[in-house]
Amino acid sequence: MAKRLSLREEVLSKATRIKRTPSWCDRLPDDLRQELLAIRDEFQAGQMGDMAMGELARGIIASMQDRGHSMPKPRQVVLWLGGR
Repeated sequence: MAKRLSLREEVLSKATRIKRTPSWCDRLPDDLRQELLAIRDEFQAGQMGDMAMGELARGIIASMQDRGHSMPKPRQVVLWLGGR
């Protein structure tokens, strides 16, 4: 008689693994990505005073577009700012 799978093993055997696609930030050149990560860290640490997340997202988008980079909608940048 075959050993029964644990629930965890059964779930994982049936779940489809997805390939992680790079985020908009991951696709940027390393120097810009590092600067943006530093900006996000500073924002999350509360070091930007009363800066609103949406305003910061719009500033990031405008600056990156001025530098010739394609950017997502503000909502995606807001989610990125709030994440890790």
